[in-house]
Amino acid sequence: MTEGEVLNYRFQTITQEQAKILPITGIIMATILSMI
Repeated sequence: MTEGEVLNYRFQTITQEQAKILPITGIIMATILSMI
């Protein structure tokens, strides 16, 4: 793999991780706001 391909692969992996985390964060925020 070239350096560009490695960077692209890492970026895709990070984006996928964030996509998994974001909905969870949104649910937690909504739960906290509804308690107030």
